Amino acid sequence: MSADTDWSAVADSVYRDFVEDERREKAQQHLEELQEEIERLNEVVAAVSDYADQLAYSGKWANASDEQIEQNRIALELRSILGEIE
Repeated sequence: MSADTDWSAVADSVYRDFVEDERREKAQQHLEELQEEIERLNEVVAAVSDYADQLAYSGKWANASDEQIEQNRIALELRSILGEIE
C-alpha cells in the first residue's frame, strides 16, 4: 500500500466485512434452527395425522373426543402451513 493510503477507509471496509460475516453466520444459524423446528413440527403433525387416520379408518370418529377431533384439525392446518413454508 502506498504512503497516502486512507487507513480509516481500510479499517471501515474491514469492519463492514466483519459485521456482514457475523450477520451471515447468525442468519445461517437461525435458518438451521428453523429447519430443525420444521422437521420437529412435521414429525408432530405426522404422528397426530396418523392417529387421526387410524380413527377415521376404524370408523371411530363418532366416539372420538372433541380434543381428538381438534387435534386432527390442528394437524391438518399445520401440515398445510408447513407445506407452504417448504
